[in-house]
Amino acid sequence: MTNWNQDQPIVTFLRRWVPTIFPVVHHHHPDGRGVGGYVPRTTAMGTFSAHSEGRAADIYLAAGDATERQIGDGLFSLFIRWHSLLGVAHVIWNRQIWSAAQGGPRTYPGANPHTDHVHVAFTRAGSQRQPTALIPLLDGLCLDVYGTLTNQDRVPPR
Repeated sequence: MTNWNQDQPIVTFLRRWVPTIFPVVHHHHPDGRGVGGYVPRTTAMGTFSAHSEGRAADIYLAAGDATERQIGDGLFSLFIRWHSLLGVAHVIWNRQIWSAAQGGPRTYPGANPHTDHVHVAFTRAGSQRQPTALIPLLDGLCLDVYGTLTNQDRVPPR
């Protein structure tokens, strides 16, 4: 039986791989993780959030930074394009939302514009996956953004 009061396998997977491929995400989350996951909370409308079941990830990037916006735009597109493979329910980034139920992208009407993180929520089934096919997709995005897979070229100066 699945314990929905913790990060699900896909969030653990993203937490491991996204900051490895894009070290810049380490610099924005308050605790330095770069990818947030399980949070026991409800939405503004009082319904349970995908975070409250550990099946949503927040990938911390700043839309105001050109490189980080390029990464965020790329992740947004990647999650939309591969939603069936990954079990994506919806993705929100930089005032835009796409959902499996309603399509898009369209303007996100929520109070939080999601300009400081990419929010991706997975279906319950999708949340149980750790799709290794995602790693080369992330590597491809890395090549598009940086033109290299060398980590030292992607770590911001401290």
